[in-house]
Amino acid sequence: PSAAIAIRARLMARMLAAIALLVFVQLTRCAEQQAALQPFLSDGEFESQVLNDDVVWTVLFTSEGNEATATRSHAAEDVVRMAGDTLGSKMRMGIADVSHVKATASEFNIRSRRCPKLLVFTTRARDGEQVDIGEDAGALVERISHVVGDNERNDQGQLIKKTLAVGGGSGGDEL
Repeated sequence: PSAAIAIRARLMARMLAAIALLVFVQLTRCAEQQAALQPFLSDGEFESQVLNDDVVWTVLFTSEGNEATATRSHAAEDVVRMAGDTLGSKMRMGIADVSHVKATASEFNIRSRRCPKLLVFTTRARDGEQVDIGEDAGALVERISHVVGDNERNDQGQLIKKTLAVGGGSGGDEL
């Protein structure tokens, strides 16, 4: 009987180790998914990766300037990361501290004391649409989905930026 107990104990230990490994793998996958925000450390990086890309970008602008904006920025980052679990395959998502991208923040009228701000870049123009972050990731997904509703998809299923027409030609006959 004691040999049977020892065998059962070893089997139980192996099963527990296997379960622990599965839990670890699942937690690692979740952490990898939530780490999907591309950090921008310079205006040049932002320019080359967001503004020059054909794919739609959603970028969270944050500030560590003071305790209040840092607290709001960290809370917003959590919400945006959770929304990214749903949106990450459809668009690219990034994060930029305004102290690292000063010229970009100035161009898009983002002030450190007013952070966090979330902009969605849906067109090839140098323009981002501000989206209210809120506290609920599901509601944020809906708000962003509304903003990108007219964008087409590429072969990988990602939303592509629209090209805006320039000029006022009517396309009709000349007078």
